[in-house]
Amino acid sequence: MAGATLRERRCCSADLWTSDFLARLDIKKVWEFKENYRNTQQIAKLGLEIANMPYFRGLPDIVEPVAPKADGPLPTLVECSSIDQEIKLVVKLAIDAASVQTVAILLRDRQDENKIIRDLPRNSIRLDRNLTTWRSGPGASHLCNE
Repeated sequence: MAGATLRERRCCSADLWTSDFLARLDIKKVWEFKENYRNTQQIAKLGLEIANMPYFRGLPDIVEPVAPKADGPLPTLVECSSIDQEIKLVVKLAIDAASVQTVAILLRDRQDENKIIRDLPRNSIRLDRNLTTWRSGPGASHLCNE
């Protein structure tokens, strides 16, 4: 997990990446990923600003990325008054974007998935281990971390 972001490590099982477990691995070569080609400079800067907030301060597993070369629009932060409002906004933005590009909604668990599934288009795809085909082109997908 060298070079993994805090978010990527938190997505894994809590005890999986303990130092005891890592010490037992027979790692021949470590590949450290410093560049994230998916993020624009603006998204990377926002991520670092969040990582520097008091909640995350002092955590050793935050690796400052090499500044991405891709430029893009500033990220938009939206405050919603309720979970239902947030769900409707996320689904609407995904559906709007899915008409011309590929979009995925990433979810923490099945409970979150159950909240959005009813509002997604019928042709949206649930991304999981059992996926046997991939539809190319524009469309909406969702991935549940559980």
